[in-house]
Amino acid sequence: MIRKTALLLLILCSAGTYAQDEPEKTELKGYVKLLGSHNYFNEDYIPPFLDGLFPASYQDYQIHNRFDFKYYPSPQWSFGVGMRNRLFWGHSVSNEPLPGQPGLYQLLDRDNGLVDLSFLYFDSDAVLLHTIFDRLWGQWESSKWIVRLGRQRINWGINTVWNPNDIFNQYNYFDFDYEERPGSDALRVQYFPNFKSTLELGFAPAKQTGQSVAGMLYKTNRWQYDFQFLAGYYKEDLTAGTGWAGSIKGIGFKGEANYYFPLQEEGESNFTGSTALDYLFHFGLYAQLSYLYNGLGAAEPGLFNFASLGANQVQGPKNIFPFKHTLFTQAGYTITPLFRADAGVMFTPDLKNIILFPTLSYSLTENLDALLVLQHFISQNPLENDNVEWLSGTVFGRLKYSF
Repeated sequence: MIRKTALLLLILCSAGTYAQDEPEKTELKGYVKLLGSHNYFNEDYIPPFLDGLFPASYQDYQIHNRFDFKYYPSPQWSFGVGMRNRLFWGHSVSNEPLPGQPGLYQLLDRDNGLVDLSFLYFDSDAVLLHTIFDRLWGQWESSKWIVRLGRQRINWGINTVWNPNDIFNQYNYFDFDYEERPGSDALRVQYFPNFKSTLELGFAPAKQTGQSVAGMLYKTNRWQYDFQFLAGYYKEDLTAGTGWAGSIKGIGFKGEANYYFPLQEEGESNFTGSTALDYLFHFGLYAQLSYLYNGLGAAEPGLFNFASLGANQVQGPKNIFPFKHTLFTQAGYTITPLFRADAGVMFTPDLKNIILFPTLSYSLTENLDALLVLQHFISQNPLENDNVEWLSGTVFGRLKYSF
């Protein structure tokens, strides 16, 4: 497997050299990142059965390399390949996971697509090396049609944080290091009858037929608003939804919602909906406010409610977030052309959960960027009479070189 991957990398790099002579035919881009994290945990939250198993703090590191290659043999045809290579070391590699929780090896060594394109070269007590191809597609297009087959991202979402309409490719908002977001092994057909409307069909088969996903989406524009309507099948549920994007007196206003109808008696119906307002002030400050309702969200505080928000984990669109009611607000400001600061807060009013995540980014050179991120979690402590205390947090530092 290592020889095959090395051969593919050689082909991609050779294609990038050839692209200098015929840039209209091929395109190669990517990046290399160094990401370090310091994780800390409030020992008051550790239950007796985990005493001694959970460290108060630990560090993890990874080198993340990505290649994206595209080939355009003609105006109608194009092909794309995208791959992630990540080398991990630190506490999560050298130590066993908590009882009942998946370890890093288990989180990485799975591919939910029809074809397994995830490869773990070795897993030792020191390092772990993983490669996954998250894009592998061919596309044909004309003036009114686009047909794409293969591993791709079918993005039907509208909002920035939560996307109930995105039945094919949900993503984890807290996994900021994965800008491209996951893909699906799917067929996507887009038809453009006029400049205001689009009709889409998507189908992502699964190894177990009942776990397949299929949908139809219609987009149109009326009254200076973009509207969309969708219906489909999602893993033994029928689903229908709608979304919109427009503005009210210069304030951006958008939202989306889906309802799920179970086809099995033991299944649960659910409604998820999110809406958002955003505004760019004249002096450069950007602000947004969002709300999410998830009918299947947790109604009581729990120590592991945040567990599904970690990197390499993605919840499905039917149960899109761990909590029933969640508010999100964010503000961002470009201090200088090279330096930007953002601050976000999530709050669940019924459970008193708070998530803080400020970020600082700085452009060191044309192709080199630095990023500092904090994700800090506050919740009720069932071991301390439900007192609201800080639970855990992670400080991330990252350098990214793009090419």
